[in-house]
Amino acid sequence: MPGVADGTYDAGLVIHEARFTYPRYGLTALADLGVQRPILVFGAMQGKKVRAVLRALEPLDPRFIFTRVSDPKAMKPDALAAAWRAASGQPSLTAPTARDALTMAYGDPVVVAGSLYLVGEVRGILTGTTEDV
Repeated sequence: MPGVADGTYDAGLVIHEARFTYPRYGLTALADLGVQRPILVFGAMQGKKVRAVLRALEPLDPRFIFTRVSDPKAMKPDALAAAWRAASGQPSLTAPTARDALTMAYGDPVVVAGSLYLVGEVRGILTGTTEDV
């Protein structure tokens, strides 16, 4: 797979796992793919350093759609949007579920990132399977 060893890239969709946790790795991997100004479907669990991750992603000029998985420890999309607005001053969209976020995500490229739980849920939606943890 071009650019990311732990993700997939096909027809404008990038599924990128948790390596955005490591400063600049996600930017380098996306740059290797030629990704610019992505639609970024993003979710995170409580207790993560979300503001640091969002600041690291800011150079991509992403168009965020914040969402959550069905887990009580998932951050609410509105809280993620507020963190992004505080970090960048930029607007974003929110979606109550990953499926809704994918429906809203039109354009190329679309990146799914932030939480492994979100990546797993999106993979399940796209492949018609579920990933039990």
